[in-house]
Amino acid sequence: MVRRKKIGIFIIFGSVVLASSLLIGYLISENSKYGLISSISAVFIGGNMLVGLYQLVSTDRNHTNIGLGEKQDQDSKQNEEDDSQETAKSNQIGPSKSLRPEQIQAQNELIRTAYDEFEENPFTFMLTYQASGVVEEVAEQINADKEIVSKVWQFCKDDEYFRKRGNSWRLAPKALYRAEELGVETRLDEDIQDKILNSLLQEYRDNPHHSPVGQETLLETIAGEKKTILQNLWFLCEKNYVEREGYIGGAWFEITKLGRRVAE
Repeated sequence: MVRRKKIGIFIIFGSVVLASSLLIGYLISENSKYGLISSISAVFIGGNMLVGLYQLVSTDRNHTNIGLGEKQDQDSKQNEEDDSQETAKSNQIGPSKSLRPEQIQAQNELIRTAYDEFEENPFTFMLTYQASGVVEEVAEQINADKEIVSKVWQFCKDDEYFRKRGNSWRLAPKALYRAEELGVETRLDEDIQDKILNSLLQEYRDNPHHSPVGQETLLETIAGEKKTILQNLWFLCEKNYVEREGYIGGAWFEITKLGRRVAE
């Protein structure tokens, strides 16, 4: 927009300069014995003024573009800093905003109770839309009205502590971070996650056309307690580093393109 405006000004002003030069040249030729030479000189002077004006506009435009580039670089750096800060804060959840004290208590207990069930097997844990059993259990534990806990359950879904999968609701990684803030010892372990990714990556390198690994094979390959390995496998699936394909009695796991970039 700025560039168009400046070009428009250049055309208008340039036309005025050129017309003035021709008029001056004509008047000089009428009143001067040198006639044509004087007219040509006037036009030449006007042309030089026009060239000078164009260079001024071009220089200013270049400065504008340079300034825009610097601004884009600054914006890009700022975005990178914001992303870095966001990553650093990803595990710092805190209670949902705008909740009253009794609602915060209900939310905390909902997350603890859900995690206890989730820990047994994260891939089979699920809650119904109303989460009736958990809501009733939490209401009894904290001696609260069931209606209050039911509302907080809805708030938990709104705040993505739980994610919908088909017709059921599953725990989200955010809920595990919150559980850790509440003093719950989750089984998340970066070393275990690295071992899983490295094992699946090696399988992919050995057979890039078909590299799924069975759950039991993976449990035998990775040293550790079964519940711990499964929880970290689940976490990697939630991060889209690993893809899971379930079947009756077990499941296959395969590293994704994103997972390969992380592991390599």
